Amino acid sequence: MSSLGHGHPVIRKAIHDQVDRHLHVMVYGEFIQDAQMEFAQSLLHLLPANLQAVYPVNSGTEANEAAMKLVKRATGRNEIIAFKGSYHGSTHGSMSISHNEVKKTNYRPLLPGIRFISLNNFDELAQITTSTAGVFLETIQGDAGVRIPDQPYLQALKKKM
Repeated sequence: MSSLGHGHPVIRKAIHDQVDRHLHVMVYGEFIQDAQMEFAQSLLHLLPANLQAVYPVNSGTEANEAAMKLVKRATGRNEIIAFKGSYHGSTHGSMSISHNEVKKTNYRPLLPGIRFISLNNFDELAQITTSTAGVFLETIQGDAGVRIPDQPYLQALKKKM
């Protein structure tokens, strides 16, 4: 973790302790792990009361894969809206909601039912309909350069959902 210093002894010890305790398991619940339970409890204290579950995964793309399945299951709908310029990962599903055609052209066909709209374009919010299961948005797009949605746009998007 370069952002916290090169080889800081406290961080190195924490990593070694974690490996010694949990090297034999994955994050998907094969075994109950104290570190995950403590993390979940700490996080839940910070979240609104109606958010009562934590699902730890290894990466952002795994979180997106889970979220795509969850929105489809929870809504019974199959359309997903994502944004032009987005990048959500390299797995089949996450690549489907990523916009960069150069990175995904060799892997087609990808998931059906994905539509892309432009960031900060209020008119295109009309494409979010009763057929839309979920909207996937990066609060800072990095693959397309550094693009940040405007606050009024985020508020309009929230009202649309």
